[in-house]
Amino acid sequence: MDDQWPQRLVFRQLVDAYKKRADLTSEQLAPLLGIKPQSLHKYLYGRTKRPGRKVLIQAAGLFGCSLGELFLDTPQANIPEGLGPVDQFRFDTMVEKMNGADLTAKDPYYVLPLVLGGVMFAQQKLTPQAGGDPAQQKMMLYFMPILFTAMMLQLPSGLTLYILANTVLSVLQTLYVNRSAKAA
Repeated sequence: MDDQWPQRLVFRQLVDAYKKRADLTSEQLAPLLGIKPQSLHKYLYGRTKRPGRKVLIQAAGLFGCSLGELFLDTPQANIPEGLGPVDQFRFDTMVEKMNGADLTAKDPYYVLPLVLGGVMFAQQKLTPQAGGDPAQQKMMLYFMPILFTAMMLQLPSGLTLYILANTVLSVLQTLYVNRSAKAA
């Protein structure tokens, strides 16, 4: 990786806009990012490699933007005081639009993982098994839904919801195909 960081201008614009909005100096902002003021100056104006992952995550949270917006190839010409277009894509705003459901956290009541396990069991029952050992097929009938349920208990609920939606659509497709085959 070379020493140039082409997105430095975008990062600098975000830092400047945030400093102006929060009425902070670079010396006051640097500790909020978990770095020394000299390091912040090097990131903004020097020929230093880009900030580390922790600094970028801290900056994204502080500036109210995504990590992707810190890596825009072409900076926005004018970032207004409220950070303009950046505000429209804030993750906090997306969470608020979903009635406060935080899909980045695990399901606290384990409803989605348990429903996913049930739907996956139904999917295994519906899917025709071609050849193979009946004992292995029976093991897969129970093992896969239990395995996925156990994995999804600790993963973000958004991922569980995505897999659940895909599985439900697969079950519906299987039902449609099976009924079409019987009618023909």
